[in-house]
Amino acid sequence: MAIAVAALLPIALVMFLIFTVGGNLADKDSLLSDLKTEQESLERRLEIGKWAEARQAIYRAESLPSNTDDSIAQYQFWLDSLARDTVKLDNVKITHGNISARLLERKETVFKTIPFTLEGVGTPRQVTSFLYHLNQAKILHRLVELKLSPQVSGGAARRTRTGLLDISMTIEVANLLDAPETRDFSQEFRDDMTRTLDQYHHIVTRRNLFGPPNSAPAPKTASRAKTVYEPGESISVALQIDDGDDKDQRYTWKLVDSPNEAAELIVDDGGAEARFTAPPMELGTHQFNIRVTDDGWPPKSGELSLTIRVEEPEPEEPQREPPKHARDTYVGGQTSHNGIRKIYIQIRREGRTERLVEGESFELDGMTWTIEKIEDEQVTISVDGERRVYKMRSSLADPERTDTTAAVSDR
Repeated sequence: MAIAVAALLPIALVMFLIFTVGGNLADKDSLLSDLKTEQESLERRLEIGKWAEARQAIYRAESLPSNTDDSIAQYQFWLDSLARDTVKLDNVKITHGNISARLLERKETVFKTIPFTLEGVGTPRQVTSFLYHLNQAKILHRLVELKLSPQVSGGAARRTRTGLLDISMTIEVANLLDAPETRDFSQEFRDDMTRTLDQYHHIVTRRNLFGPPNSAPAPKTASRAKTVYEPGESISVALQIDDGDDKDQRYTWKLVDSPNEAAELIVDDGGAEARFTAPPMELGTHQFNIRVTDDGWPPKSGELSLTIRVEEPEPEEPQREPPKHARDTYVGGQTSHNGIRKIYIQIRREGRTERLVEGESFELDGMTWTIEKIEDEQVTISVDGERRVYKMRSSLADPERTDTTAAVSDR
C-alpha cells in the first residue's frame, strides 16, 4: 500500500508544473487527461490492495497452524470428534491425502492444501448436522465432494431402504505459510449462518433426498364449501391444499387481491387448512386471489381464484298441507286372484275399506286417488299431479317418495 501512495506523488508534482509553466493549451489538456486516467487506475489498485489485505487477514486468522504436521493431526482429531461425538456417525474412517503447494504469479508458495476423506454411516438428519457444523466452524476449509448412497435390506425381489446412508466426502483444508504457529479452532464459530440447525433439519430431512423435487401446493375450496350467499349473510369458506409432497410441510397463506378490506384468512397450525371469512357483501360476484407457499426447498407457491356470489334468495314454494283425512287412511294388505292383484285402502274416519286393482280410483278429501302399480311390498298411487310410493301398512300422509308426474287420467 505504501508503494501505491508513493506512486501518486510524481503525478501531483507534474500537475503543479502544468499550472505554473506556460505552454500549448491543447498539450496541457491532453497531458492532464492522461494523468487523471493514470491516477484513477492507481486509486483502483490501491482500493483492491486494501481489500486484498483485509481478506488476507481473515484467511490468515482462519488458516490451520503454519506447522503442517501439527495442522494435519489437529484437524483430523477435530474432524473425528465432530463425526463420532457430536453427530454420532457410525463406522467412521478418516484419512488424508498428499499435500499440495499453491503458488501465486511470483511463483512463490503462499499456502498448502490438505485433502481429507471421511467415510461413515448415518441418517439424513445426521448428515445435515455434520454439514452444518462443518460450515459453522471458523476454519479455512471446503467440501469438495459428497456421495450419499441409501442402504437397503432384503433380497433382490424385496429390497427396502433402511433409512441409513453410506457417506463418503472429501474436504480440502488450507494451510497458509504465514499463519500463526499454533491455534485452537475447536471453539471458534462463524456468526453469519443464514438459518439455524433446526431450520435446516426441517428443510432437508423431511424430504426424500432421492425423490422428485418439491412441487407447488394447490389450494382449493373444501368439498361442499358454500360460495353462494344471500344479502346480509356473513361469508365463511373452508379451504384445503392438494400437495403431492410430504404431509409434514408447513404452509403460509396470503390474500393477495381482495375487493373487500375486511376479508381475512384464518389459518390452522401448520397451514394445511384455512378459512376465508368476510362480512356480508353486496349483490354481485366478488373475486379474491389467495396464494399459498410451502416451506420446501426451494419454496413453491400456488394460487386460488375464489369467486363469491351474493344473490337474492329464490321465493319459496308454499308448502302443501297433507290432505285432511290422509293421516287416518292406510295402505292395508293385498290379495291376488288369477294373477290380478288387489290392494286394500282403509279409510278409518269413514269406516270403509276400498278394494282396488291397478287403474281404479277412490275419492278422498275432494281428490281422486288412482292406483297405478301394486308390488309385493309397495304400491304407487297418483294424486293431484304427483306419483306417490307407499310401503304396506303406511299412512297416505307419509309416502316413501314423491315424484311430480301426470295424473293417470292424463297418460
